[in-house]
Amino acid sequence: MDAGRAVDLASPRLTRTVLMRVAFDVGHLTERFGLLATIAPMKSVVAISVPVTTAPHLAVGPLTR
Repeated sequence: MDAGRAVDLASPRLTRTVLMRVAFDVGHLTERFGLLATIAPMKSVVAISVPVTTAPHLAVGPLTR
């Protein structure tokens, strides 16, 4: 077993007492997860649409009048 795996397996046991004393702000966590749930799909849409809109063989013309 390499050192990285050993550290990954040992960390929860070694840091359990420290992690039990950490106070979590539930409101902050829900806000962060909400932002993640909002931003991640938008990034996917942008990642897909930018190459499509810049590809000359897929262009249908300007979208404005």
